[in-house]
Amino acid sequence: MLRELDPEHRMLIVGPTQGGVYGDILAYSARVVSELPFDIYAIGSPTTLLQSYNFTNIVKMILTVKSTVPAGKPIHLFGVGHPLIMPLAVALGVDIFDSASYMLYANDDRVILSSRTVRLGELDRGYVLDGCGKSAGELLEMGKEERVRLIAQHNLWVLSRELAEIKQRIREHDLWGYVAQKARQHPSLYRAYVALSRSPLFSKLVSKLASGLKVNAAQLNILDEADLARPEVQWAGFRLRRLIEGMGDLNNALVIIGDYDEPFIRTQVAGELIRLGVRVFLYHGAYGLVPIELSDVYPFSQTTRVNLRPRRVSLKVGNTLIIVEGRYRDVVKYIRCEGECTVLYVDSLKNIKAYERYIRSLLTGNPQP
Repeated sequence: MLRELDPEHRMLIVGPTQGGVYGDILAYSARVVSELPFDIYAIGSPTTLLQSYNFTNIVKMILTVKSTVPAGKPIHLFGVGHPLIMPLAVALGVDIFDSASYMLYANDDRVILSSRTVRLGELDRGYVLDGCGKSAGELLEMGKEERVRLIAQHNLWVLSRELAEIKQRIREHDLWGYVAQKARQHPSLYRAYVALSRSPLFSKLVSKLASGLKVNAAQLNILDEADLARPEVQWAGFRLRRLIEGMGDLNNALVIIGDYDEPFIRTQVAGELIRLGVRVFLYHGAYGLVPIELSDVYPFSQTTRVNLRPRRVSLKVGNTLIIVEGRYRDVVKYIRCEGECTVLYVDSLKNIKAYERYIRSLLTGNPQP
């Protein structure tokens, strides 16, 4: 039927999904629509959610549809035209937007800025709207028609600039870094960002698609637990778990907890530990247990972390020795050992060589002072 209407395929046909905040209805709609040969699948319509800054439900809608429709098809998001939500929407898989927000807001004397929407009268009279080059005071003194035209021009310029920034971040392989930065510009957007870490649908999408993820290997900033949902972090976690599981049963292992130079594999301390002939893991606040051989591989050595709670990890080893710098002693309780476990507290990891004989004896099962 669809191709009969356009046998030469001169236009792209859009299949809209409906259901709004009712996830089961939206999922059903997406399943039914995805069985038809549409060129584009659309999500409609989150406009009222955008107006109330209900970004969390917008994110849930995107994830529901994205996880249901064919992976290779473009996704259109109806009625979302605000620079706050656009980067996150693109990161989640939205390809196309349409919105009359620039004009609707202008008709109500509302001005779109990169992190919020404000009424013209709330701006300082000297505040210049970059998109039209007029100050708030000048606009207030104009007639309604001209004022609306210029505010709309500014609003459209802000949206266009946001799209350009998103494209540039994609080019730099740093879109998720921009999303994390943007999320902290508004409480409602941050709540939506945090919700990703609790979303099974998002984790499923990451595990399915992140193998082709291109990243900016310069630095990865983890400011709090919310950033642990980033695809780079989740994908690294998936690979680590598979790697450790593939090691099989280990007889002896060392776990290092403390401050160390990065990449740790290149330090003198690392060389001394490797010579002991045992498997060595570094405890990383964002990733859990990282084999020492990967300490100079992205993203482990490039990750900076600030306000993270200790991450619970488990290790199935016959004999585990945990070496801890004294001020990290509280972290030990988050490590579960399936086997014998000994904890050695040191003042500094740089002094490990002084404990070499003692460490060897612990790992061989013959402790010596």
